[in-house]
Amino acid sequence: MLFRSVRDASYKADLKKGGGAVKIGQTSQRANGLSFGTFWSAGYARIGFDERFAGSIPGFGRTFTYASNVDVNQARLRVGGEMSIERMLAERARARLGVFAEVGPDISRGSGNDSLSFTGFPDSSINITKSKTDVGFSAGLSAAVEMNNGLKLGIEGRYMRETGLPVLERDGDNPTKLELKSGDAFIGMVRGTKSFGAVTPP
Repeated sequence: MLFRSVRDASYKADLKKGGGAVKIGQTSQRANGLSFGTFWSAGYARIGFDERFAGSIPGFGRTFTYASNVDVNQARLRVGGEMSIERMLAERARARLGVFAEVGPDISRGSGNDSLSFTGFPDSSINITKSKTDVGFSAGLSAAVEMNNGLKLGIEGRYMRETGLPVLERDGDNPTKLELKSGDAFIGMVRGTKSFGAVTPP
């Protein structure tokens, strides 16, 4: 109905993520240019999410604002492997092709606040929390060419299954519910480096 229509609606969401990890591994070299490696890592990530939805309902003479903020603290454990092969290209360059993958549990805990301001009524606010253990995974391919003059060019493609992503669910009747969900990410990178000293291929 027209008197329930929402006007001047606005929505804003901001997601930030940071963290770090410690990685330990071992690599074995073969005479034919092949190398194999295994590694373990432990890390921490923090995800911050802020959401705001506001508008007016002229038929009721009211304005409203939903405001939510959530912080997710996440512990990550990984085990993985990598394999690469290296070959000479003529006498002035060598090429390297690699593949890698890692998998492990992500232990996430999210907490925050959800509030509603509606003209003519007292502001309401609730605390929201959610804990979840999920499986994180990433895999990718890399390729690089290194010249004996120190110039190195490389590309990398990576797929990641990210976990612990905060999602706020509202149905209009019950309090806001916090869920921690997963999402897919694909990343491509191009690198170029130049060393000052000459590099002689083995």
